[in-house]
Formats: sequence, C-alpha cells, structure tokens
Amino acid sequence: MAELLRILPIVFMVWTLVLVVYLSFSEMFRAPRFVRKARAKRAGKRLAAELSASAGPTDLVVYWDRYRHLSKFEIFAAVEQAGFLFVDQELNEHGWALNFTKA
Repeated sequence: MAELLRILPIVFMVWTLVLVVYLSFSEMFRAPRFVRKARAKRAGKRLAAELSASAGPTDLVVYWDRYRHLSKFEIFAAVEQAGFLFVDQELNEHGWALNFTKA
C-alpha cells in the first residue's frame, strides 16, 4: 500500500503532462478560427445555391458530409427557410443523407 501511495502521484503527473502536450499540439495544428469561419461561409453559400436550384422538386436530399463545416441546426434552418420539412436521415453509398420534402 505504501508503494502504491508513492507511485500514484508520479503516474498522475505523467498522465497530466501527456494530456497537456497532446492538447497543445492538437490546438496548434488545427485550422485557425478565421479559416473555419470562411469554410462555413462558403458551405452556407453552396447550400443556398443548391436550395435555389432545387426550387421545383418536392423532395430534397442534402448530404451532410458535403456541408461538414455547418452544424445540423444551420442546415435545418436554411432548408426550412427554403420551404422544406425534414423527413428522415439515412446512410447510403453517397454519404449521410438528410431527406426533406416540400412543405
């Protein structure tokens, strides 16, 4: 028991240092905040263009992985603003499909 009490603080300190180093490197090599915002803005414009191009059909399929820089909430808000309602979602050979129908 005394051996465990002597080793436990050292193990805790080593794992804490490993975690700090890992988080530092993951933040350092991540895309900067302004790049992520620009990607989200471009994805929003692509989604708006796709929605305006699909004004005629009654069904719409949006592949979420094509708009990975947008949250699911942002996709749903844009699609509902265009007059579509969410039906269901599915995984198929093209990706994660969000199915909508015209309201």
